[in-house]
Amino acid sequence: FKDLQNRSVEFYAYKLDNDKFIESYNYFKNNEIKIDNYTDTSFSGTINIDEDKLVFTSLAFDEGWNVYIDDEKADTFKIGKALLGFEISKGSHKIKLVYEPVGLKLGIIISSISLIIFISYLIIKKRIN
Repeated sequence: FKDLQNRSVEFYAYKLDNDKFIESYNYFKNNEIKIDNYTDTSFSGTINIDEDKLVFTSLAFDEGWNVYIDDEKADTFKIGKALLGFEISKGSHKIKLVYEPVGLKLGIIISSISLIIFISYLIIKKRIN
């Protein structure tokens, strides 16, 4: 019991303002993206915005994410050094988010060229023998 005599205990109490919580919940609920379609690399839907806004997502920011608003590519940026965000104007919009890993197209091209060279080598080697 000697060790317990010099220890302190901190206690914090919090209270939730339920009315403010419901107000905030309804605000976000009214401005959410209604998902129409999704795949493993994209999703699309509609959003109705009552004023120009900054949209933040729960998606981790990555250069591979592309956002299209009414089929036009939008600028994306980091929010809080972690989350994907973009700006949107007032009105009803069609939103599409597509993920394509950076370097995927270049990787496919290099791999295809390498495969063609390898197959050509095998064919030439077989004809020589």
